[in-house]
Order: sequence, then structure tokens, then C-alpha cells
Amino acid sequence: MGERVCRRQRDTNPVKTASLCKEEERNYRVAAELFTSLIGDRRAVDVTEDDLLRFRGELHRVPTLFGRGTYRNMTGAEAVARADAVTASQQAAVMARAEDGHLDRDNLAHELRDAEVPRLSMKTVNKHLDTIKGLLRWLRTTMKVAIDRDLPDLRIRYDQKDIGRAANADREAFSSAEIRKLFASPCWTGCAGVDHRHRPGFKMVKDAKFWIPLLAALEGVRLGEAAQLLTTDIQLRCFDQDDAVGAAIRLRRHLFPLANE
Repeated sequence: MGERVCRRQRDTNPVKTASLCKEEERNYRVAAELFTSLIGDRRAVDVTEDDLLRFRGELHRVPTLFGRGTYRNMTGAEAVARADAVTASQQAAVMARAEDGHLDRDNLAHELRDAEVPRLSMKTVNKHLDTIKGLLRWLRTTMKVAIDRDLPDLRIRYDQKDIGRAANADREAFSSAEIRKLFASPCWTGCAGVDHRHRPGFKMVKDAKFWIPLLAALEGVRLGEAAQLLTTDIQLRCFDQDDAVGAAIRLRRHLFPLANE
């Protein structure tokens, strides 16, 4: 891999800085370590299509912080085992809180997902796949190594549509606990001023930052829809006393459901 980086620099970009060459070499080294650790120490000529498909699947188990923090100096397999153990421990703690009644059952699935250790994104998985496939292609075409000719062209990377779908799937709705925490903040209970909404105080600044989140929570409108509303779009609806009391109770139950138990 080091030889390929040097030849690539000499042949395609001779003015490339030494630091960029080192970064490219590091990327190759990381991809190689992950492959040998997760799949096995293979000779290049023995790599199969199944190996590459397994590599893609195993990459999704590698923690995002691989090579840093608590995962420093670990192999890919060691980092995966550590991340799985941490996830299991954190999720067990969440279940214990739920069984003790300290966690709203409606938020259990949300809390369990938050307890999972973040893993490599599709974009990073693509980078490591491209590195290994690029090496195989170079060995076959330039170094005339007997690599399976179908491997370099194997379509296993994620395209932009897949990556975009995954990003949208990560945008989860607020949990009930998060909504209660949001509307119990100084912006809605009393802040220090328009430029200090995060600090508790006695001022109520009822501008767009006050009303738009309330509209989104109660009406389900999109941010852009709420932001385009004019004051003339807001209609005053007359309630009798019973309706007003009922509306207030419903609002309280929506924002602070546990307070009514």
C-alpha cells in the first residue's frame, strides 16, 4: 500500500504535499488493519467477493471513535467487542431504570437507541471499501497480480441516495421527556432577556423563538410553514370557560404528562 501511494503521487500529482501523502498512506493503513482484523489476514490473490461483502457488513459494527479515545491502539475486532460490551452495559442500565419506575415507558425505545455506541457511517464505510478495492484494482492493472477481475468492479458501495436515506432515518422525533425538558427551559418559563434566553429570569420574550416551537409541538407544522405565517394568519377563537379549562388541561397533559399521575 505504501508503494502504491508513492507511485500514485509520482505519476498523477508530483506536487502533492508530503502531509497529504502521509494522510493517504494512513487511510490505506487503517483500511488494511480493519480488513485483516475483521475478515482475516488474506493474500491479495485469495480475496473473494464474499470477503468484501463480509467486510462491508463488519464495518457497520466498528465504533465511530475507532483509533481514538478508549479505542486507541485497538484492532478493529477489539474495538467492535468493546463497543458491543459498552452498548450492552448501557442498555442494561436503561432497562434497570425502567423497571424501577424512573423512566417513562413511552421513551424506553428512544433511550435504548441513545444507549447504543455510535458506529461508522455509510460514507466512512464507502471510504474503506474504496481503499481496498482501489488497491486490488492497482495490483491487477499495474502490478499484474492475478486478482479476480470481477472484484475491483464489484458494486457494493452505498450511493448518495442510500446515504441520504440513512441520514433522514436518523432524525427521530423528540421523546416526551425531551419535550418536557424543552418547554421547562427559561425561554418559556422566564429568562434574563432577549439575548440571554438560556438564563433563568423574570422576562417573557414572546417572539418567533417563543411561538414557533409551540406551534410545531401543538399543530405539527413544519419549521418553514410556521416561519412564513403572518399575524393576519392567526385567528382568534372564542372559548367559553369550560372550553378554556379543557384546553389548558390538554396542553398541560401534553407537555407534562407525568405531573398528572
